[in-house]
Amino acid sequence: MSKWNIHFLLTLVALCTPYLRYNVIDVEKLKGGPVSDAEVFAETHKKKKKDGSREGWVETRASEQYDGFHRSLDEWCQTQPASDDGTPIQPSSDVMTSIWTDVAGGVSK
Repeated sequence: MSKWNIHFLLTLVALCTPYLRYNVIDVEKLKGGPVSDAEVFAETHKKKKKDGSREGWVETRASEQYDGFHRSLDEWCQTQPASDDGTPIQPSSDVMTSIWTDVAGGVSK
């Protein structure tokens, strides 16, 4: 899993689901610290077993979007020049939102 904090996902989903902030808090408690939005997405879109662990996506589409986002994000990163100190450039939240929107099939009205 990518280590980037995927802030755009929280923002995008928060517009549609006001209770998402509670999901973030729950996942942070479960994981023992701050989590990326991708971790929240995975935690809230995977089936919960009786022992509390997660396995398998609730829908194939969720898995496809999650994997597609990471593929597209990796492709974007490979097309960017490195910074002056040689580290990869981190995408802005606007770039990440654009990638997510494209993977999710565009804007729905």
